Amino acid sequence: LLPSRVRSANLVSPYAPSVSTSVSAPAFLKEPSLSVSGPTTIDQCALLNLKASSDSPRPPDFAWRCLNHPGLDSALRAISTSQVDLPAGTPEMTDVDFTYEISVTATDMFGSVSKEVVVKVLKGAAAAPQLYFQPASVSVTRDQLVEVRAVTMFSQCTSAKSEMLFQWTQVSGPTEIPAEHLGAIAQLRIPPATLQADAAYVVALTVIMKDDASKQSS
Repeated sequence: LLPSRVRSANLVSPYAPSVSTSVSAPAFLKEPSLSVSGPTTIDQCALLNLKASSDSPRPPDFAWRCLNHPGLDSALRAISTSQVDLPAGTPEMTDVDFTYEISVTATDMFGSVSKEVVVKVLKGAAAAPQLYFQPASVSVTRDQLVEVRAVTMFSQCTSAKSEMLFQWTQVSGPTEIPAEHLGAIAQLRIPPATLQADAAYVVALTVIMKDDASKQSS
């Protein structure tokens, strides 16, 4: 600490003498948690916004990659912040009717690295509503409510607007989720004590434009 520069806030004590100290990293490093939110389907007119969130007390460094497309991979490697923003039309994503596998990791101030999170984004040739989830994933105890909200946006490729139809389905899990909890609305709500403890469940949502069933996302 700097000599003759530190004293109590109420100015009662004299300035502290010069002292030295050392700061070490914790003996056991906690791996940062990481989740990603953003759309799973876009069309040729949409922008792409992906946001990574971590529980690190200080903003970590993020490393973005594309695992199956060199052009997008080159663009993502230049990003070290929590957010990916590609402009309308996503010129970096040159292939259509193609599913891009985008990965991200977070490195905290002590050098601890999170597990890699991979999100898949389909860029379709046909106009389709944009869909993403809040939150993208959820971890709860068995006695807690599971609540996920789907957010949709009309395609910018067409001026057509119509009612959106929703349908949740179960993809995997050790037990069957009762059908009454997989409704036809934008929100998924599963009551406490419904899911098995220490287990992972995956659900999917399909969104269809009522006036044109060919325009859908999932």
